[in-house]
Amino acid sequence: MDTCPTWYKPYPVAMYWGSASNGLGFFHIETGGKEDCEWLNFGNVGLVLIEKGEITKKELGLCFSDMWKTNWPWQIRRYDEKKFIVRFPRNKKIKDLVEYPSINLKKEGVTISFSDWNGEMPAYVTLEETWIVIEGLPPKWISWNIISQISTMLGDLVNVDWHTIFRSFYEKVRIQVAVRDSTKIPRDTIVEIHHELYLLKFTVESEAVSGHESDNPPGPDDNNPSQNKHTEEEFDSSGDDLLGEDMDTGNSNTNTKDKHQTTGSNGARTMQKCSTPAPRANEENLVSSKLLGAPMTKSYLEAVKKRHYDTMVTPLLEQFEAAADKPISQKYTSTQQKWGPVVAFR
Repeated sequence: MDTCPTWYKPYPVAMYWGSASNGLGFFHIETGGKEDCEWLNFGNVGLVLIEKGEITKKELGLCFSDMWKTNWPWQIRRYDEKKFIVRFPRNKKIKDLVEYPSINLKKEGVTISFSDWNGEMPAYVTLEETWIVIEGLPPKWISWNIISQISTMLGDLVNVDWHTIFRSFYEKVRIQVAVRDSTKIPRDTIVEIHHELYLLKFTVESEAVSGHESDNPPGPDDNNPSQNKHTEEEFDSSGDDLLGEDMDTGNSNTNTKDKHQTTGSNGARTMQKCSTPAPRANEENLVSSKLLGAPMTKSYLEAVKKRHYDTMVTPLLEQFEAAADKPISQKYTSTQQKWGPVVAFR
């Protein structure tokens, strides 16, 4: 051991990551390549899966010795409740045993199968990957070295979104980190760079999305027809035509409109009969309401129209009836029998 040069090199040290909050911390251990473990010889080591029944590791070794007629010193250890790690004889390659779908052992009711094994063991906990947005880092310290050190306070750095740094004008740094528990990530922490303290703010991406959705006011449910119908009727302004319907006001003395349903080629239609105009006695009240700022209703318009109708149409109708009762003179009769333009006489 004294002649091995590796002992005189600096020892690798496990680093404690996730120190920003309780529940995030763990010791990180750097690993080398697969060639570092080749000397353990996993070539004839595999997993035995218990497909059916129950068996102990001692009973499993006896069944293998009886099945293959060998006195091989079986090395067996439990992997989990239904798996065993087994070192097989040199003439039994695990890659050949994997081809068998299943094997029934001598012990009654026990069926097994084989699987490859590369030295792994069941993990206690698996880290979860999450995206985190960092704010408060001075732009002059935004570099791979600084981002990597900040990420180790939360977990293991997986990825860096460099585009977000430019899109936010160096305000935000978005990184993907494998953490032990994303709910334990603090909202902020203080770091020191060149004897200056900076307050860094952390925002978990899932929290940012849920918070943004909660700010949106609830709207009508598209899957609820009754709610949509109520919303359409509430905001429908097609019935607000000033000349189409009477408005319900205190100054209106018009009767309720009669509605008749008729069916045509275009479906159902609603026929409305116009109501009678307001009496002349209410015209002065309507005019005074208009001067006071009240809304002009259809009753007022009909009252105005009624006044012009009485002053213009009625005298003309009386003159027409009086002219119709007079006998037509002979000179006018001979003229009307000829073809020509019609001349109106007063």
